[in-house]
Amino acid sequence: MNVITYEHRRQIYENALHTNGIDTQLDKFFEELGEFLETFEKYKHHRDTREHFVEELADFTIMLEQIRVLYGVNDEVCAAMDAKVLRLQANLNKLNDKLRAEMPPCGLSFTGGYET
Repeated sequence: MNVITYEHRRQIYENALHTNGIDTQLDKFFEELGEFLETFEKYKHHRDTREHFVEELADFTIMLEQIRVLYGVNDEVCAAMDAKVLRLQANLNKLNDKLRAEMPPCGLSFTGGYET
């Protein structure tokens, strides 16, 4: 579904940083962060639309990607994200294994039922 490649977006971000200046784009980052947080708070309590939530998330994500480009940390962020997602998966596997171990085996009768 992506129409614009990451490389093309990166070039646009670099242009924005060069044209508008780093300080302006950093200010914009914090502005978009604030708008996203406000919208998210409303959205999670069903007081805002999905469309507005998506728009604000997109705005914030664009600014976050600009920060990654500005500081040249995109590859490092991707690697850190991969490591954290793999750790999350490992933790979920452990939790699921624990839950399965605590479940009674199938076929046992339920002892707290109705008397017949």
